[in-house]
Amino acid sequence: MLIKIYRSLDRNVRTVHSVTQPTWATSKDESREIMAVWPDVVRDLTDAVKSFNIPDVTKWMAKVLQYNVPGGKKTRALTLVYAYKLLAPSHELTEENIRLIRILAWSVELVCSVVPFFLQYIC
Repeated sequence: MLIKIYRSLDRNVRTVHSVTQPTWATSKDESREIMAVWPDVVRDLTDAVKSFNIPDVTKWMAKVLQYNVPGGKKTRALTLVYAYKLLAPSHELTEENIRLIRILAWSVELVCSVVPFFLQYIC
């Protein structure tokens, strides 16, 4: 347990807050949890593309996503999940909210995997 002491403008007043360290899964465990959400993300993205009525577009898109996105270290995704767990109030740390933040983490990974591709053609 950590004890943080905050000083106010009046130097004679001190407030002591007890802060417990959160118990988190290791990065390997969290990485596995993030990977468990990946098939749902791919399914949602490919389902959204089905309405284009282009032959084989869903298979092609699934292959592109599987090739380009999940193979990295997922540093940004892990950072986002850990930041949420650290900064969110305890009543918001529900399984559903953590699942949603993992989906958001995949969105960040998708954006970051696309940016170098576009920079190659812009610069």
